[in-house]
Amino acid sequence: MVKLTGQSPEEVRRWAARDVLHLLAHAAIEADEVRGAARGIPRNSGASSARGSSEAKTLTYRVRQRAKE
Repeated sequence: MVKLTGQSPEEVRRWAARDVLHLLAHAAIEADEVRGAARGIPRNSGASSARGSSEAKTLTYRVRQRAKE
């Protein structure tokens, strides 16, 4: 997260877990789109996009409790 946002580790540690997960999921989806573009796959390719339906993705992140300090 520190590299992704450019913020200090202390700042990132104060974030809510939900915000961190949202940012991780967004970054993962963008990375998939970049990899697809590198392979020459257009973002909205396929018959399903022509019909107006969208592709759904599910990302699962497991969160463990932080160690008590």
